[in-house]
Order: sequence, then structure tokens, then C-alpha cells
Amino acid sequence: MVYDPVGGTVSEVALRALGWGGRFVVCGFAAGGARPKSAIPKVPLNLALLNERAILGVFWGAWKARDGNVGNRKNLEHMMNLIEEGKLSPTISRVYPLDAAVEACTDMMSRKVIGKICIVPTRLAQL
Repeated sequence: MVYDPVGGTVSEVALRALGWGGRFVVCGFAAGGARPKSAIPKVPLNLALLNERAILGVFWGAWKARDGNVGNRKNLEHMMNLIEEGKLSPTISRVYPLDAAVEACTDMMSRKVIGKICIVPTRLAQL
């Protein structure tokens, strides 16, 4: 399975990497760029046909609005339980103090971040 919130040139590469019967879930186009429309990939559909891959679009904002955010809340609660139980551990690239928030955003935009970043109030960052 590929979960693609990025789009752009990486989408076709990821779709090609899927095995037989794989599922490609597109949920956004964070690649953006100088021409945001370039973030919306154009992929050859034979990549889905030849290996029976499925391409699924997920419009998350509309999905969570349909039931008043109940399903999304349940998913987040489940995810937080998995984190508390040590069964899920997000990759944190770096922790930034609040006064370095601009640097944190610059690092994300420059693709220097792998996983997530945390921005904390300056006093907590010094602990």
C-alpha cells in the first residue's frame, strides 16, 4: 500500500513500486511548488491495469465532515492508544523551541525533515 499525501513526481515512482494487487491511496498534493497544478500527477493508467493495482482517492476534509467528525475522532483516539501502548512510534526529526518556528518551517519546506517535527514553548524545550 502507498499512502500519498505529496503528489508531484514521486507519485508515479511510488505507484510503479507497488506489487501485484497493491493499493495506491491519494489524499493530497503537498508537493505544491511554483506551479501548484504541477503537484497533481498524471500517471499512466496501465500501471494500475497490468498489476491489478487499485487507485483510491480520499477527500479527508469531506469525509470527516460527513459524520460530524465522529469517525475521525475515533481514529485519532485509536492512534493515541497505540502510541501509549508502544505499538506505534512516530519518527520525530527534531524538536524546535517556539522561537525557532521559522527555522522549523524552512526545514520542512527545504525537505530537511524526515517524519515529524515538534515545536514546543521555549521553556519546555530547555528541559
